Amino acid sequence: FGSSICSQADGSTMETPSDSDGFEAGGSDAKLAVQPPCSCRRLFQDGQKSRCERFDRWARRCIPNYDKADVEARQNSEYTALLGRARQKEQVPCLGEQTMRQVLLDVERTCPALSFFREGGGREMLINILVVWIIFDADTAAATKPGVADAKDEPDRGGCEEPSRQVGYVQGMSFLAMNLLWHAGREETAFWVFVAMMQRYDMRCMFEAPDMHGLQKRTFATTQLVRYAMPALSDHLAEYLQNNLGLLLTDWLLTLFASSVALGPLGVLWDRFFDIGYPWIYRVILARLRCLQQWLLEETDFARLMHIVRFAHVDFDWVHGQLAPRLRCRQQGTNWVSSGGACGNSFANGVPNSARGKSGHKHGLLHRLPRGGRRAVDE
Repeated sequence: FGSSICSQADGSTMETPSDSDGFEAGGSDAKLAVQPPCSCRRLFQDGQKSRCERFDRWARRCIPNYDKADVEARQNSEYTALLGRARQKEQVPCLGEQTMRQVLLDVERTCPALSFFREGGGREMLINILVVWIIFDADTAAATKPGVADAKDEPDRGGCEEPSRQVGYVQGMSFLAMNLLWHAGREETAFWVFVAMMQRYDMRCMFEAPDMHGLQKRTFATTQLVRYAMPALSDHLAEYLQNNLGLLLTDWLLTLFASSVALGPLGVLWDRFFDIGYPWIYRVILARLRCLQQWLLEETDFARLMHIVRFAHVDFDWVHGQLAPRLRCRQQGTNWVSSGGACGNSFANGVPNSARGKSGHKHGLLHRLPRGGRRAVDE
């Protein structure tokens, strides 16, 4: 949390989007990345290490018979046909000028510093995924009769109603597609896992107009969990955030932390999400708030409370044989600094460097959660 995703790459300047962006990569004639840009362990394919092992696990969880050649060929063919329709966007009503402009603007804001998205074709592939999703979703909505449930509906959709209206593109989807593409390297496979996340993991209702009822449902669930697990903090935030905790949760719930967590630990977090779904996201939110609780309870300013929850970073140091939380904070325009001394009125309780154990080991929250199980959440 609090560290930019793009901090893993060199800097860059943002380009102005144009109507000619996208629709050039993709499909069977696409210029595909030889290997995904991620640093995950590779699987052998055609005698070469070319597939991301992590993405392979995600895809197997989402797509039945993912590794079958006929399934891959069918999906590639369908994706190519959808992309062909997108290239003639004047004949596709759902690809209006305003929609396309929003897609292009959001893609420009999604990791512009990563070389894969700046120079490696990733930017065009990301645009293609989002545009093809708009057409796919419109076709799905048109083929569904309102109020009629599909008998073959997947049980892990979480009870969400069968889609009857088009969702299209909504802000936040670009971050989901970005992380999938980062690990897949190929837009076809990234797209179908994206579709599975929307449908099988009950994410589509999170973006559905007019009230985004899925987001409201999960925001309410998270708020109640905070109230049950940390009643004092819940009352404090309700008073000084003016019952606007949902403002903090929206980005995390919509993007699965892809807009606020660096790509390395984000992959670890998503491993568990694909295993157990949104309950894991709830656990991460609770763990974060619990780690920040002592600093949050000292703060009463609305803006500073928002800043701590959204941008503060918690490390764990070995101090006299025990793990002790240490807060890092970032002032605007500077790098992350330790809160060993005072960093604002409410950042004076960090662990100073002199108090750390000789080993000096640091344990990031997201790296500890998967290994620590329930104990990590309690801590």
